[in-house]
Amino acid sequence: MMKKIDFSRHSIADIKGWNENEALEVQPDFQRRAVWSSSAKIMLIDSIIKGIPLPKIFIASKIKDGKTYRIVIDGQQRITAILSFINDEFKLSSPYSGEYEGKKYSELPEDAQGAILSFRLDFNEFENYTDDDMREIYNRVNKYTFALNKQELRKADFPGDFLSLAEKLSVDEFFDDARIFTTANRRRLGDVEYTSELLAILIDGPQDKKSTLDNFYMNFATWEESEKDRIEGAFLEVLSIINRIFSFGNIVLKESRFRQKSDFYSLFGAIATFNKEGLVLEESKLEYLAEDFWCLDDAIGPHERGKLGEYASRCLSDANSFSSRKWRMGFIYNFLVSASNKSNEIQVTERLEFFTKVLDSFDDGGFCPPATEECPICKKEDTYMVPCYSGGDIFLSNAMFAHKECLEKTPNNYLYHNE
Repeated sequence: MMKKIDFSRHSIADIKGWNENEALEVQPDFQRRAVWSSSAKIMLIDSIIKGIPLPKIFIASKIKDGKTYRIVIDGQQRITAILSFINDEFKLSSPYSGEYEGKKYSELPEDAQGAILSFRLDFNEFENYTDDDMREIYNRVNKYTFALNKQELRKADFPGDFLSLAEKLSVDEFFDDARIFTTANRRRLGDVEYTSELLAILIDGPQDKKSTLDNFYMNFATWEESEKDRIEGAFLEVLSIINRIFSFGNIVLKESRFRQKSDFYSLFGAIATFNKEGLVLEESKLEYLAEDFWCLDDAIGPHERGKLGEYASRCLSDANSFSSRKWRMGFIYNFLVSASNKSNEIQVTERLEFFTKVLDSFDDGGFCPPATEECPICKKEDTYMVPCYSGGDIFLSNAMFAHKECLEKTPNNYLYHNE
C-alpha cells in the first residue's frame, strides 16, 4: 500500500469531532503519559485565545470501519490539554491574566468559544503507516528535537513581574565582573534561573533545591509595584555589600571560590539575613572581614577537618538542599556579624566558640600556633596556648595565641573561649 504524507491544517473543532466519534487515539502505546503541569495547559489555551501559532502536530491516519481513524504521533500534550479545557476539566487561573480569568470553557462567551473551536493547527499527516513506522517517526522527532530545560519552560509558562525582574537583574554588570555566569549559563537561561533563586531568598529565605521556583513565578506574576521595587533594592544592596567586602586586600571575587554557585548563594543569603536584621558593616572592620574571606578561600576543602571540611562537603554533596544551604549561610553569617556595628552585643560567647572551632580546623600549616609562640601577656614563648582576641574584634585574621592562665588573669583585655 502506498504511503503518503499530507501537510494539512485542522481546526480544534475537527479534533473535538474526531474524539467524540471515537476516531482519535491520543496516547498509543509508544507515547509517554501526559505530564504537563496545570500552568502549562492554561498558557497553551492563553496562546490559542491570543491567536499565537502552535508547533506542528504529527498524526498517522488510516481507514478503519469505513472512516478515517487518526493516531497522535507527536503532540499528545497539546491535544490532551485542548480537549480537557473543552470538557471543562480546568479553568483559566494563574498564570493566566485576562478577561476570562477564573472561567471554564462552558462559561466563556459564545464568540470566544467559537474562536477557540475555529483555531487551526498545522499537521503532518502520515497515511497508511504501520505501527513500526509510527514508532520510528516518534523516536526520531523526540531524539533530535532540542528539549526545553525547566527555565525555558518557565519563561513560556509564567510570564509576569517575577520573570521580568529576574531577567533584568541577571544582566547586572556585577555578574559579568565577578564571572558568576558562563556563556553556556546565559545561552540556556541558567543565569535567569539562578537569579530567581537569589530573589527567592529575599522573599522567603533559602529554598530546597529549585523545587519551589515555579511557585514564585506564579505567586508574583502580578506583583505590587512598591514591593517589587523593595525586593529589587534589597537585591542590589546585597551586591553592593559584596563589592565592598571584595574590594579590600588580597581577595578578588572572580578569582575566588565565592564566585561558584553554591558559595555565592551562601554569601548572598548570609548578607540578605544580615541586612534584614538591620545590621550594618563598619568600614573600619571591612579589611579584617576581607582577610577572613581570603583565608577561607585558601583553606576550605573537602579533605580539611572540622568546619572547613564540612563547609566544603556541603557545597558538593546535596549542595542545593535546604539544610546544606541554611548551614552554609549560618557559617558565613558569623563572619559578617564580627564586622557589624553590633559585633560586641550579638552572641559573643557563641561566636567565640564558633571561631575557636574554625581555628581548630586548620592543619599545622594554617592558623595553629608555630612550634613556639610568644604570649602577648607574659611575653614568654611556649607551645601550649589557646586562641584569643584583643579588643573584642573576633576575626580569623586577628586571632592571637596566649597562655590560658595569663588570659584568666586579664579577663577585661582579651576575649577567648573558656571551655
